[in-house]
Amino acid sequence: MSKLEAYLTIDDSPTPFTNYVLDALAERGVPALFFIRGDMIKKYGDDSLRKAIRMGFTLGNHMATHTRTSTMNFEDVKREIKLMHDKIDELYRAEGFKTSPKYFRFPHMDRGTGGHIIDYSLVPDQYRDFVISLFTDGLNVTMAPPSLAQIEQKHKTQIYLEELGYAQPFTNITFPWFSREMETAADCMYTFSTSDWVLLNRHLGKWPYKSMDDLKKKIDSDGSLGDKSSRHIILAHDKDENGFNQNVIGLVDCFLSKDFKFLPFETI
Repeated sequence: MSKLEAYLTIDDSPTPFTNYVLDALAERGVPALFFIRGDMIKKYGDDSLRKAIRMGFTLGNHMATHTRTSTMNFEDVKREIKLMHDKIDELYRAEGFKTSPKYFRFPHMDRGTGGHIIDYSLVPDQYRDFVISLFTDGLNVTMAPPSLAQIEQKHKTQIYLEELGYAQPFTNITFPWFSREMETAADCMYTFSTSDWVLLNRHLGKWPYKSMDDLKKKIDSDGSLGDKSSRHIILAHDKDENGFNQNVIGLVDCFLSKDFKFLPFETI
């Protein structure tokens, strides 16, 4: 690969600033997969999501109320997934499509087992600390081992997602630590978090990354991001706070300045 290749994923749409993000990404020729929330649709409507479809962006399922899956029973998990599944179908049909993409990401990356996003024992020893840090830095959730019931529910939720047709859109993610559970999951995880959420007013100054400069240095210092042997999955957010999404686009510009190429998602 001549360039560093990555997929851009954006959580928590829609917001009053989603249109800005869509226009800014389109101006830069950057595709993105937006994981959308039912509670945000109730609050802000779906016009920007329909615009995203018309512009060629991709919508994914981020559940109905953005509740941590480990705190829910299985029937409620299924209900929240299906509500958004049906809403995304409705949005695509309204724009003239007969079907919709089937991509899913758990709210808070809580896949049903709290801070144990994956079974860390399956990660090769030399990468385990890195992967735990990747998923848990700033994660406001217990790192207590999951119960047998939580592990079983996590397994049942994966089966339910597969029954609904969900799968990952990512290809050529070849990091050794991405293999096994991350590679075969029905839901979408990531290989690099921008940690952009630390710039929200309620978090600002409370975490090691306290500014845009700090987040740009995080990009610079992450050894995996310089590895051209694998593609990357970048996590960012769309938030309903004035000025936040300008910072997100600033981070996208930072990636572009480092010769990243953002890859398209499936066209339906």
